[in-house]
Amino acid sequence: MTGRLQEGYVDARELAHLMAVSERTIKRWVALGMPSETWGIRTRRFLPSQAIAWARARTTMDTDNRRSGERTNATRAQEPRR
Repeated sequence: MTGRLQEGYVDARELAHLMAVSERTIKRWVALGMPSETWGIRTRRFLPSQAIAWARARTTMDTDNRRSGERTNATRAQEPRR
């Protein structure tokens, strides 16, 4: 035995709680490519380590893009419409 705990799958509500974000944010991130699995017709499950790693990589990428002056969808959405 290695002494490691096996990670279990969680639903969107549990993941939102673990990540301190709303369920709506989780749904938006899924649409943007957050790793998840669909069980059955409407049940989606997440491995927290994969979801958190994806979100961290995305945050790092957004930060790097802002430093280089590249506009992201998030920064475009904050700009006033003309």
